[in-house]
Amino acid sequence: MKKLAFALSFGILAAACAQPPVQEIAAAQAAINAAVQAGAEDYAIDDLRSSRDTLTMANTEVEAKAYKDAKVSALDAKAKAEAALAAVEVGKAHAKAKAEAGITTVQTILVDVNTLLANPKLKGTSPLKDAAKEMGSQVDLMKTSYDAGKYKVVCDNISALQNLVTDLKARAEEASKKAPAKKKKK
Repeated sequence: MKKLAFALSFGILAAACAQPPVQEIAAAQAAINAAVQAGAEDYAIDDLRSSRDTLTMANTEVEAKAYKDAKVSALDAKAKAEAALAAVEVGKAHAKAKAEAGITTVQTILVDVNTLLANPKLKGTSPLKDAAKEMGSQVDLMKTSYDAGKYKVVCDNISALQNLVTDLKARAEEASKKAPAKKKKK
C-alpha cells in the first residue's frame, strides 16, 4: 500500500513538472514590460537585452518540452528584467549628470564666443555671429529635452554640438587676432 501511495505521489509530482511554466513566463514578460516602461531601452539596454534573450530561450525550451529548463530560464529572465529595472535609475542619473555637464560646457564656450565676437573692430564676422546664434538655439533645444527628462537624447547630441561650438570659438579667436590693435595714447 505504501508503494502504491508513493508511486501515485511520484506520478502526480511528475505530471506537475511536465507542464509548461506558463506563470513563470508570464511573470518574466511582465517584468520585461515594466523595465521597458521605466526606460530600460535607453538606460539599461544590455540588461534588458539579456532578459529578452533568456525569455526567448525559455520559450524555445517550452517548444522542446524541456519544461524544467524553461522554468529555470523564465525565472532567470524575470530576475534579469528586475535588474534592468533597477539599473534604469542608475543609468538615468548618470545620463542626467552627463547631459547637464555637456549643456554647461557648451553654454560656457558660447559665452566666450559671443564675448570675442562683440568686439566692434572685428570685420566680416557676421557668419560667425549667425552660427553662434544658431548654436544658442540648439542649446535651448537641448535644455528643453533635458527639462523633459530626455537625458539620453541630450547625451546623444551634446558631444557633436560641443565640437561645433569649440570649432566656432577657434574661428572667433582667429578673427579676433586679425582685428586692428588698439592705438596707444601719447
